[in-house]
Order: sequence, then structure tokens, then C-alpha cells
Amino acid sequence: MDRLEELVPELQWIDIDEGQLNSPERPAVAFPCCLADMVYVQCDDYKEALQRVRGQITLRVAFKRLGSTNTAAPRAMRRRSVSNYITLKSIHNALQWWGGDGKFGKLRRLSVRPERRSDLRVFVMTYETVFAD
Repeated sequence: MDRLEELVPELQWIDIDEGQLNSPERPAVAFPCCLADMVYVQCDDYKEALQRVRGQITLRVAFKRLGSTNTAAPRAMRRRSVSNYITLKSIHNALQWWGGDGKFGKLRRLSVRPERRSDLRVFVMTYETVFAD
């Protein structure tokens, strides 16, 4: 989270994903936001009292809808509306192959996919790493 705060200043809110975007009321975040979660996908015995863990970090990156993106919309509105892809690229640049100063294996992107929502523009970015625990 500190790395994203430092390298992706356009993010206004960075937090652990506790379902903030699933609230029926206005989410208690500032936009654009990045909400992170981690899953231990596989744990194998490694050495005495240690396991090798393959972990996946999932980022839900949410943007307010800024306008129309269709070809009938004014070009300036379309540019502003698709600017969220620039933020996604900045997040990727900050995380891809980053190893937390040796604390874990270098992160590698597995996928980026949109969530279909009418209220917000949300992308789910998944990265993978390995570490000993």
C-alpha cells in the first residue's frame, strides 16, 4: 500500500478490501481507490517449520464514471473517460517485478478484468508472489 501511495499519486484511497464497494449506499472511499486483498493459493512444506506459500494479491481499482465513451461523445469526454487505463498502467508499473526489497518473490501480473457495474468503473487486478512463512 505504501508503494502505491508513493508511485501512483492519482489514487485517492488505498486500503484493505473489506467490501467497501459492495455497500448499497455511497462507498466510504475517495475515488479513484485501490482496495487490496491476499489469498494463500498454495502452501507446501519447505524446511523445518517453514512453508513455501504461493500468494495472490487482488486489487479492486474503482473509478467514478466520468462520462460517455461511445464514438458519438465529444473526443475530450472520451479521453477523460478512458483515463482510468493510465492509472491501471501506473499501478502495474509500480508492482510488476517488485519484490518488496527481498521480503517476497517478485510480483507478476496474472490478470486484469473489469467488473460489470452501472454505478462505478471497477477493475480487478491480480498479481502472484511466493514467500516463506
